[in-house]
Amino acid sequence: MLLIIALTEVCRQVQHNKMDVDKTQSSIVVQVSEHGFEGYAAKNVDFANRYIANLNIPDIHVDVANVKISFKDIKIANAEFPRPELSFHRSLNAIQGLLQKINFKLQMQYELKQQTYPYLEDSGPGSLSLQDVDISLYLKGNFSETCKYHLQISADQFKMTVGKLMFKIDSKLSFLIESLVNIITKQIIQMVNNEMQQAFRAVFTDLANNLLLNSTTLAFAESEEQAFMTDQRWTHIEMFDKYFEVHSVGQLCYSDRYLVCEGFIDKENKKRNEFKTNDGFNYFLGVNALKSFFILQNQTQHCDCSFVHQGVLVTCQENVNLFKLKLEPFQYDKTTYLIKFVLQFDKVIKGVEIKDVERISREAGLVYNNANFVDLENCRQFYYDEEWMVSSCNM
Repeated sequence: MLLIIALTEVCRQVQHNKMDVDKTQSSIVVQVSEHGFEGYAAKNVDFANRYIANLNIPDIHVDVANVKISFKDIKIANAEFPRPELSFHRSLNAIQGLLQKINFKLQMQYELKQQTYPYLEDSGPGSLSLQDVDISLYLKGNFSETCKYHLQISADQFKMTVGKLMFKIDSKLSFLIESLVNIITKQIIQMVNNEMQQAFRAVFTDLANNLLLNSTTLAFAESEEQAFMTDQRWTHIEMFDKYFEVHSVGQLCYSDRYLVCEGFIDKENKKRNEFKTNDGFNYFLGVNALKSFFILQNQTQHCDCSFVHQGVLVTCQENVNLFKLKLEPFQYDKTTYLIKFVLQFDKVIKGVEIKDVERISREAGLVYNNANFVDLENCRQFYYDEEWMVSSCNM
C-alpha cells in the first residue's frame, strides 16, 4: 500500500457582498504561453527534493536462488530533474508534460536471509541509484466540485519508467548480494517503478490541490492599516493550443473583521478578441478593476478612469491626470510574491496633480497571486482597447 505524508485540504472560502460571479465579471485575466509555463515549471522542480524526501515507498521483497532479499525504509535521498517539456492540447483540455533522464538516489536498509545451508544472513544500509527515469503525464485543470471558485488538478495517463539500476552496500557479503541483485535487476526495476509511480502521481496531484484549496480567494494588499484586498475568485479556465487563460474577479474590496469583502461593482467586462505576444505571461487588467479601486479609495471626491493609448486617464472633479500602469513585486510571505498594479504619475492633462494616487495604489491597491519568478521590472504595457490594458512579461 502506498504511504505518503498526509496533506490537510481545507477549503478557504470568504464571504462577499456578491457571492455568485461568472467569467463576464472577470477583471483580471492571465494568459500563460507554453514556454512561459515551461519556465515556471522548471523553476518549481528545483523545490521538488524537499517534497519527495517525505515519500514513504513500501518495502520490496524478492526471492532468488533460495535467498530472500528485502529492501526496507526506502527514502529518496536526492533527485536530479531536467527542464520539463510541455505542450498544450486544446482538444484534450490538457497539458502534456514530459521529464526525461531523471536520476534518483534512494537510501534504504537491506536484509538477506539464505533459506538453505550455510544459512547466511546480513543486513545494513545500502543505496539504489535509478538512472534514465522518464515521467510523462497529462495535467488537467478544472473547478473543484466541493470548494467553489477554486481550481483542482488531475494527472491522467501518468507513466514512469526506470532505465538503469545500480545497487551499492558496504558489507563482507556485498559480492554475493550484488551478484544476486544483478540476476533480478529487471524484477527490482519493475517493483521500484510501480511503487514510485504511485507515489509520484499522488504527490503531483495532492500537493498541487492542497496548495490550490488552501489558497484564499483574496489577495492581500501591502498596507497593514487598512483591510483592502483583491477579490481573486477564479471564474474561468480555458486551454488553447499554445497557451491557457485563467480568469478572476480582480476587483478591490474592503474586508471587515468578519472577513466579509464589500465593494463589488456589478458590471460585465467587454469581451476580448484573441491577443497573443511572444512573451511568457500576459496580464489583462479590466477597467472595472481600477474603477473599484477609485470607488473605495476616494470617499471624499468622485474619480473615474479610462484606458488610452498613452496609459490610464484619471479624472477627479475638474482635474485630469495621465498615469502609467506598472507591475511591481510584493513579497507576501517567505515563498510567495504577489503583483501590485501601480498607477505611476506621468503628467497633468487638466487642472492640477491628483495627490496620493500612486502611493495609495502601491500600498493598498490591486494585487494578484502570484508573481513567483516573473520578471516584473521589464514588462511591456499595451493598450488593448478602452476597457483593457495588457502587461506582457517573461521570467
